Amino acid sequence: MNVKLIISLILFISFSGFAQELSITGRVKDENNQAVAYGHVILKDLLNESSFSSGTTTDDDGVFSFKDLKPIDYLLTISYLGFQTYQDTIHLKASIIKEIILKETSQNLDGVTVIAKRPTLSKMVDRLVFHVENSTLSNGNVLDVLKQTPGVLVFDGAITIKNSVPTVYINDRKVHLSANEIQQLLEGTSANSVKSIEVITNPPAKYEAEGGSVLNIVMSKSLLPGYNGSLFGTYKQGVEWPKYALGTSHFVKTETIDAYINYSISPRKDYRHNTESINFIGDNSDPSSWETDYKRTRETMNQVINANIDFKINDRNSLGISTSMLLSPRANTKTSVNSLTEVFNANKVLDSTFDTRNRLVEETYNLSFNLDYTHHFKKEGETLSANLHLTDYDFSSYQDVQTDYRFADASFIRNNRFQTFSSQNIALYTGQLDYELPIKEAAFFETGFKMSRIESESILDQFIFVNDQKEEDLENSDRFLYDETNYAAYASYSKDWDSWSLKTGLRTEYTDITGNAQFTSQVNETDYFKFFPSFYVLHRFNENNELYFNYNKRIYRPRYNELNPFKYFLNDNAYSTGNPNLRPEIDDVFTLGYTFNKNYTFEVYYRFEND
Repeated sequence: MNVKLIISLILFISFSGFAQELSITGRVKDENNQAVAYGHVILKDLLNESSFSSGTTTDDDGVFSFKDLKPIDYLLTISYLGFQTYQDTIHLKASIIKEIILKETSQNLDGVTVIAKRPTLSKMVDRLVFHVENSTLSNGNVLDVLKQTPGVLVFDGAITIKNSVPTVYINDRKVHLSANEIQQLLEGTSANSVKSIEVITNPPAKYEAEGGSVLNIVMSKSLLPGYNGSLFGTYKQGVEWPKYALGTSHFVKTETIDAYINYSISPRKDYRHNTESINFIGDNSDPSSWETDYKRTRETMNQVINANIDFKINDRNSLGISTSMLLSPRANTKTSVNSLTEVFNANKVLDSTFDTRNRLVEETYNLSFNLDYTHHFKKEGETLSANLHLTDYDFSSYQDVQTDYRFADASFIRNNRFQTFSSQNIALYTGQLDYELPIKEAAFFETGFKMSRIESESILDQFIFVNDQKEEDLENSDRFLYDETNYAAYASYSKDWDSWSLKTGLRTEYTDITGNAQFTSQVNETDYFKFFPSFYVLHRFNENNELYFNYNKRIYRPRYNELNPFKYFLNDNAYSTGNPNLRPEIDDVFTLGYTFNKNYTFEVYYRFEND
């Protein structure tokens, strides 16, 4: 058991420090001299962005700061909705403070200047809602929208909220993809299909208890009857190669049908160059150190398909069918890793080297389907909705790893080679029922039930080469079966008064897990029953000042690969493995905040972890 206390102050005061390292501090304003809050700021090494890059957001005063910097050349990039992207090259020799003015985005059409419409922001008792429909952000992809969403930081494709990775939902349906696959999905989805982004730092009882923050992407529907279609494309020049995507979106609306489909393809090639240093200090051996230089090239060609069709049966009943597909064919997903490691003895004298070449080919097919039914009762706002969900995930990979070992004088010692063939199939089934009921004036009651089941099979076959002959390595081959069943029920109540807002809820979950490593006949079973309360209260002193407090309990379950006890070798000296005895972590999360003058927020965030 341990305790973590995180205090975040979203109110910054510019001051002079005494740090010996260099820093870059700036204040961002618009042309009307108003602070630009929540702007996204990226700082990169101008000559080699893979060696250094960092990101942050401006505070409510428009202030940002980067500290502990080296005296090199940097590229500073600042972006915010409705404004032109700002870029500046900085030759850093001493700490600097910059005043930056962003210019509004505009277009000239036959002599007429059109200023793009800005998205709006609204604060609810349990979430922050960013309305982007028909705004200037509708021209890019969904990941571009998230880059401009207050409270969300997107850095090198990774999405974080309060320094943690959020669980992504689309239309209140959880997206069952890895972080990298979610990035591919969002990059391949047009922004003109998004209505709003909901940032939920402490999710209420309706959402699954697992994980931290929730990022709910609400998709838009066509408001006008008829057909509407578009083509879109993006281009970005990377350090080595360009990155681009092409796609198309189509909307059709009639009196009884509302349909949407989006397709995109995004070929790309990425290069990474890293160095690593490891010191070995053993009780029975002399100290040594390894200095490794890594170079990785990865090629992908991801295809994304999103489709949805809603049928209006009558004024009170509707049926929806949706699908999402992420396709990464084997022929277009290749990775090449070359690394050179120098081994030094305790006197820092070169002892030996080894050169590793890894060739990796992967294939991913992720298909998900949803069937939704909604019934509206006679009472306005009273609804009953049901959802059936299926996800079929197939992943396979092949890697060929060769390592040459040499003495310090470059004379040959030996060669080692192995190959691995791995695959994973995951089937996810869920059924959910939700009921919503307005109670009197400005009060609301929700309740629901959800059942989900996961069936996963992971296969690993490893082969070694003896005298250039390929042999199966049974000691390092594996077949791991994982089954998880979860039953959940929840209820919540919310109420709004003139100056107060309240929301409280309780979720309960029963989880049953079985893990089976078949080659070692190791079976692990566990089950548990947990309660997850939540509470939110907000008081508005006036239009500009408010005080809020919220609390909820969350659970962090280990993933399938974290429970698999077998070793997956990345090279001769590195492997990943899981621990079947891992238990879930339970967190109690408290947040107390105060907003004054609409622009300044002070927030204390406290998390208590219990194993």
